[in-house]
Amino acid sequence: MKDLNRLLFLFGYVLFVGPPRALDIAVAERRKGGELSRVPVWGVVLVEGMLRCVLLLGIAVAFEQLISPYWYAWLEIDRSAFIMLTVGALHMMSYYLILHRFHKRLGVRAFKLYRFMRNIGYAFLPGLAVVTVGLLYDAQLVVSEFTLQQQYLVYSVVTAIMLVIGLLEAVLVSRNPQGLDSYLNRRAELAQ
Repeated sequence: MKDLNRLLFLFGYVLFVGPPRALDIAVAERRKGGELSRVPVWGVVLVEGMLRCVLLLGIAVAFEQLISPYWYAWLEIDRSAFIMLTVGALHMMSYYLILHRFHKRLGVRAFKLYRFMRNIGYAFLPGLAVVTVGLLYDAQLVVSEFTLQQQYLVYSVVTAIMLVIGLLEAVLVSRNPQGLDSYLNRRAELAQ
């Protein structure tokens, strides 16, 4: 189970949707006196975000070469990558602002607010998989039937369902969010 969690974390991290590790990186760099030891936390967040963006875009380019430009365009991978980049950037911004910058002001509510914002971002991702599967099915047909309007409708319905589920989870679950930095986990344990 631990290996599965590590694999899922790595998958989410590489695809720029998993939680950042900026605070762990900043703390470790300060302890070691590393290259980022004098960089403020927002700078570490920025560096990590840029590296993760480059990684996701590199994966998208490699995937295009792997499946061919025709299938890449047919499956709208650029659109999916853009949505993933947007969600990842919003996730990193809420992570920095809520769990670092305004953590003292928000107190115990910080983790609840972070969960709320994270779940809103995550709600935009499952629709990508559903539309991609629909496009794969549509490619097998003689005449394309999955119009752009239908793609938007399917994506919107799946996203709306996931938004409701995510918001309910944010309201009902009281434990701290899983998958955060060890630094934030220690901070959360001290707050309880």
